Order: sequence, then C-alpha cells, then structure tokens
Amino acid sequence: MSYRTGRSFEYRARDVFREHGYQCDRKAASSPYDLLVQEDGKTLFLAECKKTGKKDYIYVSEPDIEKLLRESKRQNAIPLLLYGFYRTPVFIADPHKIQKTGKMFKLEKGDNRELSDFLKAFKQGRRK
Repeated sequence: MSYRTGRSFEYRARDVFREHGYQCDRKAASSPYDLLVQEDGKTLFLAECKKTGKKDYIYVSEPDIEKLLRESKRQNAIPLLLYGFYRTPVFIADPHKIQKTGKMFKLEKGDNRELSDFLKAFKQGRRK
C-alpha cells in the first residue's frame, strides 16, 4: 500500500465525518491515531485508518491498536478502526472486538459496517 493511497483513504474518511456535521482533522504520521473527530470543540472519536486494494482482509498490528486505545482513554474519546478495500465505502470496527491472530488483528471483507451508517445511528442514539 502506498503512502498516497493511505492518505487518500484518510481524507475520504475525514469527509464522511464532516458530512455528518463533525469537525475532523487528519493528524501527522507521528500521531498515535490518524483522525481527530470533534463536536463543539470536544474530542469525540480518535480513528486509525487502514486500506488495502488487493486482498479481502487487512492485518493491523497490536502496537497500532494499543496506541489507539491508550490515547483514546487518555483523551476520553471513543476509539474507531476505519478500513476499506478496493472500491468500497469506509467501514468501521470496534478495536475492542476484532479478531486477533497471533500478534496481529484481522479485519475481513465480510465483517463490514459502513462508517456513515454508524454515525447516523450514533446521532440517533444521542438524541433519545
């Protein structure tokens, strides 16, 4: 996966958050997460993004997940793992619930929930 493809996917995920009314910024490569999502100036989500164009699965390293969870806890934010395959929408996984294979976590093409659907349901749940 090229840096350019990964960056493009991060921008695409950022735009989904913005379409749903959130402030979302892409962070620098040295950050423990890729996207910072805020609402009314309060950090709501921290997201790690992964993209592949060739396979039906993506492996995510244990240190990537640990950094995301640690930083989310520190900022009192909800951790999100965002991922995509060739010509798919942005999908979401709960980093607490993904399948671990050895020292890696595996996201499969069949385990998909679209980020847009998640955000609609999240907003609905908050209004009640």
